[in-house]
Amino acid sequence: MSQNSYQFDQVERWFKAGEEALQQSCSEDDWARIVGEFNAVRAQVAMNRGDEEQAIALAREALVREPLIMRTSKVAALSGLAEAHFVQGLLPQAQKQYEEAERRAREIRASHLVVWNLGQLSEIAIAQGYLQKAYSLQERAIQYVEQADLQATPIMEFIYRVRGQVLLEWHHLDAAEQCALQGIQILEDVGDRWLLQCYALLAGIAHARGQQSACADYIGKIQSMLADDNYHVDWLANAHAVMLSYWDSTQDKTAIQQWLLTAPTLERGLNHFAQYNGRNHARAHLSLKQPDKALPILRQLQIDAEQHGLIMDLNRNHILLAQLHWLREERQQALDNLQLALTLASSTGAIGSFLRVGKLLIAMLKALQHERRLDELEAQRADRLIQLAQQQRDFSRAIRITLDEAVIQDIINRPDVPELIRHSPLTRREWQVLSLIHAGQSNEQIAEHLNVAPTTIKTHIRSLYQKLNITHRNEAVQLARSLLSKIQGE
Repeated sequence: MSQNSYQFDQVERWFKAGEEALQQSCSEDDWARIVGEFNAVRAQVAMNRGDEEQAIALAREALVREPLIMRTSKVAALSGLAEAHFVQGLLPQAQKQYEEAERRAREIRASHLVVWNLGQLSEIAIAQGYLQKAYSLQERAIQYVEQADLQATPIMEFIYRVRGQVLLEWHHLDAAEQCALQGIQILEDVGDRWLLQCYALLAGIAHARGQQSACADYIGKIQSMLADDNYHVDWLANAHAVMLSYWDSTQDKTAIQQWLLTAPTLERGLNHFAQYNGRNHARAHLSLKQPDKALPILRQLQIDAEQHGLIMDLNRNHILLAQLHWLREERQQALDNLQLALTLASSTGAIGSFLRVGKLLIAMLKALQHERRLDELEAQRADRLIQLAQQQRDFSRAIRITLDEAVIQDIINRPDVPELIRHSPLTRREWQVLSLIHAGQSNEQIAEHLNVAPTTIKTHIRSLYQKLNITHRNEAVQLARSLLSKIQGE
């Protein structure tokens, strides 16, 4: 009961009490069987504490003996062994063990273990990129609880939370919010520390909706909880991800720099939470304009994701790599990764991971449409993502995209753009100069960026001023902002 209620510090206390009461009155064989039962639960506690090697050893000890008192112990041990293999990146092995554990749990009517194994199978399905399968497994767990008329235990919060994460990825924000709120209701009597994941989910939903005040409130709750307790890296990675997204949106570089100083250490990306933690590091470096530090992290994550079949992480890594190469002005590499991400998304259904890029995604996707051949599904997804990105509210209201070739063509083709712009014979170079003026660069900086003489830049500026009928730099900035806002959706 302590294990199922997440009261892990109480588990060993109860076992010690049991040992004192039972050991002297049991035969050697019976005592060995009881220790096996204890070890099955200890294996689960070891996993919750992040010690998978101890969990494997304890689970294997439990599996070699038939239980004497706790009929569920071998199923629990098999489930613990599966979880350890999942963490080690052995997805096919973990999946088979979870499926067997769920089957055995049904046979002995161990309801909480049925639900737990279905939840873990749904997490494996997510890792493999099968989000619809994950959703169906969660539905099976919910139906099982309803049909058996079971009370809502903390394990059901896990089901609703993971379901909410799938719905957030699909950008079904209202449904995701309901899952988070159901999770909070279930955990009402368990303790505030267990609400971290639900608050992280609610913060992510508020961020996706552009609700800055609500997002800030949830981020505050998360930070307070993190300051008062120690959490597994899985929980930390989820919480840190939404914190970093919020700080990036509010351009709080100081908070991001501080996070990097205390962030969980980078480890091999053998599982979804190590991958998530690695992407958090990479995203922090990108926010600080340090793409060279982010690139080796993402390259190693891709190697690990490919080796261990972490398809959802491959999809997300390609998105972040596309953003990185775009910021480094490595256009073709950016578009290569973006197209690979779109291809994977045709099976994973990813949406939310793309939208976390922000308004920059619009320019990247328009460039992809302009320069690459997309199949029907990819083209439809690109159109949908552009539409959703334009609808997103940016906390800072800053213009996040630039006058890229594909964006320029889109501006010229718009019916709501002034005739002067639509028919203006600005050259490609003049559009580039206008974009850099809008970015706040001086003539000398523009010359250095384009690798030309400052006098050449002055000539381009004089020409574009004449063509656009403007006389001052501020007018050029305002004009560029007005044009880009039509594409960005502000």
